[in-house]
Amino acid sequence: MPLIPNRSPGGRKRALSDARNPNPNNYLAPGGNNYVPMNYYNSPQFVPMPMSPAPAGYAAAPYPYPMGWPSPQFYPAELVPNPAAFVDPRVTQIHVLLSPPTPGVGHHILYDVRYKPDKVYIESHGHPSQMSEDIAEQPATNPPVPKMRLICRDLPWKISVSNTKGVTLQNVLTAVYEELQQPLTEGEWWIAADEERDRCMDAYKANCTEEAGFKRDLKDGVKRVDWLAKKTMLVSITRTPYDEAFIKARIPDPKAQGETWVLVMGEAQ
Repeated sequence: MPLIPNRSPGGRKRALSDARNPNPNNYLAPGGNNYVPMNYYNSPQFVPMPMSPAPAGYAAAPYPYPMGWPSPQFYPAELVPNPAAFVDPRVTQIHVLLSPPTPGVGHHILYDVRYKPDKVYIESHGHPSQMSEDIAEQPATNPPVPKMRLICRDLPWKISVSNTKGVTLQNVLTAVYEELQQPLTEGEWWIAADEERDRCMDAYKANCTEEAGFKRDLKDGVKRVDWLAKKTMLVSITRTPYDEAFIKARIPDPKAQGETWVLVMGEAQ
């Protein structure tokens, strides 16, 4: 039976959300001149300025990057058919569509995770267009990897993505959508703090209205996507020095840490 909770009774519960780094600015800017291939973002090398204005469709990213780091210095003029042909074996890079956005520069994905990823848009220099199947099937990383694990500061769950031929952009979007469509269990509901339950309840009711733009019934109960409240836009997938401490705290296994990336969510405007 789906969880259809009432407002929580008295008593404060432990929050599932991860605490933010209280001092994200104690990192030095990374050095080196690693080659960045077409369409991929070298996350250890280039990190955007903190809380920079986000492109249309996003609120300011709730992700506190280290102060003083430069904005991304490389974006392709056009998306190329086979970016994986340009391989730098020294570092695994995320596709530019999943990299942190810079307003009016380069290309970035526009995706609200409440919706099926069958109509995803790309913002290219401030102009959105629907993502083609050819682009959706491009590898999510360079070089391609058979498995990715996504964790998020706004979610207590891990999201696994796999493809023996190499995880693609479509694989990532589909895995995120399907994981967040899972129903919330009663145990997960009651372990949350009061304010988290209130926020989740508000999102649950809002997402079951006609104004939400997709078919969902209150009888379906609370889903994991409701946990995000208003942060339903996929902002980026990163693995910066700031992310490393968060990854180690959430993923104890050193081998699994190497497959783990941080999913960053933001509010739609």
